[in-house]
Parts: sequence; C-alpha cells; structure tokens
Amino acid sequence: MVPAMKRVPISLTLVSLVLAIPLGLMSACASEVPPTVTMSPVAPIIRSEGIYIIAAQMRDPVKESLIQAGLKPVDRPATSGYALEVRVGKSRSSGDCGSVRNVAYILTAARSRVMVIKGRGPTGSCPENIFNGMSKALASHSTQ
Repeated sequence: MVPAMKRVPISLTLVSLVLAIPLGLMSACASEVPPTVTMSPVAPIIRSEGIYIIAAQMRDPVKESLIQAGLKPVDRPATSGYALEVRVGKSRSSGDCGSVRNVAYILTAARSRVMVIKGRGPTGSCPENIFNGMSKALASHSTQ
C-alpha cells in the first residue's frame, strides 16, 4: 500500500511573489534611464570645434539633436576637433515614441576619450527622445 500524499497548502503570498518577480524584471528591462555622464571631461568642450558623428544607425536624429543643443556637427572628420561615437543597442520595447534602446555617446579628441554618456530611452521622433537628452548633457559640459 502506498502512503497517502500530504497536501501542503500553498500560500497566496508565495504565489504572488512567484508571479510578481518575473513581471518586475521584464518591466525593469524596458524602463527609461536618464542620460548619465560616466566619464566627465577634464576641460570644457569647445562648442566652436566641430563634432564628427560615427554611428552605424540613427545618425540623422543624433545630428539633429546636437544642432538643437547648440553644438556643431560636421560631415568630414578633417574639419572636426572631436569625434562622437554613438552606440545604439537592440530594441527593448516599443511605444508611441519609437523603440526604447540603450544608447552610449563616446566623445574623443586626438584619439583619447574625453567624455562618456549612457542612457536608455525612446529613439523615435518625439521631442523628448534619448538623443535630445544626451546631446543636452554633452552641451552642458561645453563652453563657447
């Protein structure tokens, strides 16, 4: 004869936690992160110096956001004092303002890193996209 299995009551709290943790992790992955300067420049960035944009994707929105922030993007590296490498990650979620992505701005001068800014946000055509915020953060460390 097989002994009867004991029934263990499952706590409602335990069930709630088991369901809530994966949902919380999924929503955290797609949440926006404001632009954060992870490496500050030693000296202010000179606005009159041109910034050459190196980007595999989203070059035009980055260029537009730099202009709106009062910086001077240029089309030829020979005429620039700085190079801005823009790294755009994979889409994490989609919304009305485009897909939410990780973005990094890496500003260099004479092959040396000057400044690094990282953030996560919408990359679409809405006025408050991640590129506008990151370009404002870059401009806030500049001087005429």
